[in-house]
Amino acid sequence: MCICTFLDRYSRHQETRTKHVLEALRDLSAPCALVIHDGVRIRIAGWQVVREDLLVLERGNRVAADALLLEAAEFQTDESLLAGEAPPVGKVVIAPGNA
Repeated sequence: MCICTFLDRYSRHQETRTKHVLEALRDLSAPCALVIHDGVRIRIAGWQVVREDLLVLERGNRVAADALLLEAAEFQTDESLLAGEAPPVGKVVIAPGNA
């Protein structure tokens, strides 16, 4: 009886630990974005980015949404996960009137 109680408690403890680890991994894998929304810089989840937000990208950031590039200097992206291309792909600025 004692062994069964011990195994039950140990099993519940492991389940709790596993749940916490999975939640932490989910938070790490969820893309977030630094945006300028209503003139204020804020960090939001990638799924919360809306059309009117301006994405602020820096070296090493993951792009959280499709976007038009309004201002950049020698901007390149690694699209190997999307297209299988190994070298970085250069991007060009789109004028706001041409979007």
